[in-house]
Amino acid sequence: MKKIDLISGLNKRELIELDACTRCRKCVEWCPIVSTTGKYDNTPMDKIKSYRSFIQNTHGLRGRLLGSRIDERKLEEFAYNLYDCTSCGRCGVVCPVGIHCQELWVDVRAIMRKLGYGPQDKVDVALHIMEKVHNPFDLPIEKRNEWIPEDLLVQEKADLAFFVGCELAYRAKPMAVGAVRLLQSSETPYTLLDDEWCCGFPLYILGERGMEFIGEVKNNVKKLREKGVKEVTTYCPCCLNVMKRGWPEVIEVPFKISHIFQILSEKIKAGRLKFTKSFDGKVTYHDPCYLSRGWKEGENIIEEPRRIINSIPGADLVEMEHNKKLSLCPGSGGGLRRINLPLSHKMSVPVLKEADATGAEVLLTACPAVYERLKMTVEEGIYAPKVEIMDLLQFASNHL
Repeated sequence: MKKIDLISGLNKRELIELDACTRCRKCVEWCPIVSTTGKYDNTPMDKIKSYRSFIQNTHGLRGRLLGSRIDERKLEEFAYNLYDCTSCGRCGVVCPVGIHCQELWVDVRAIMRKLGYGPQDKVDVALHIMEKVHNPFDLPIEKRNEWIPEDLLVQEKADLAFFVGCELAYRAKPMAVGAVRLLQSSETPYTLLDDEWCCGFPLYILGERGMEFIGEVKNNVKKLREKGVKEVTTYCPCCLNVMKRGWPEVIEVPFKISHIFQILSEKIKAGRLKFTKSFDGKVTYHDPCYLSRGWKEGENIIEEPRRIINSIPGADLVEMEHNKKLSLCPGSGGGLRRINLPLSHKMSVPVLKEADATGAEVLLTACPAVYERLKMTVEEGIYAPKVEIMDLLQFASNHL
């Protein structure tokens, strides 16, 4: 039997977490995968139990005395189940002992990737696309900056760089336009990369951390360093996540990383960003997983988007039933769209139903993956909501 190393790549905290589960079932109650599928054999609690058992059989006393014994069929099944997760982090919010499966499973995916278990054919497809065009959508790299409006005032060099990201550049262009219009309106000088590559998140979240991921990161850091920037801000929560968690694993990051909500919120407080056009209606807002929750203690970017909304004259913010740190995941993250698209479709519907229940006219999103996922749900006839789906900064820029 081949040597199977299931712990190299896990940090001390994660190894402790595998032994810390009390089987209280809180994660089961709040897991959006479980509530959508109705299946209780692939819960966070069950995956922890399974992986702990594998480790005991390969690295524990039993393994040392009797030799490594593991059912590779069960390990393969576990590896596939590992990808039926959006890494939304909801389980970590409610876990009484602080187990963060959002981070744990991504690192275990990296181990499975090295060992060759799970849906590696689909990960290989993502890898080959990234190698070819440096974005996960197999779209031409020369069209990456076609979203830029002609009247945009972009500095060649500035202390602040706006990192656009693949989804904003190709599939959620109104988000990119809204973001830079607000930077411009607040008189915030910024620059863009002419040859931006993917942040690397699509590979990182699938467990692929090899040379292509490293290359994407190093290229972006090199180009940003050449611009002489002191701070890099992004709108995409996934970009933010990997820039803060994954990039430092590859290279020293010589600049501050922030989310654009943090900058715009400060501009509003300082009186440098004002909205003059009234909306006069109800809106609701969906908190993205990687902004409200995030890994470990989370980003806690919760009040900033609400400050932006509440600064628009007449806009009446009505909260959905599940909001802030416990907002529903619509199935757009964690690589689920690539690995299990039908499940991703199903997970988006409860979010739209919750938005409808508020009586709001507009559902404001702040994540390109969510923006695209919800738009697809409507366009493909899966669910027809009463609310209009719109990006928050697109909405805000319409009221300058």
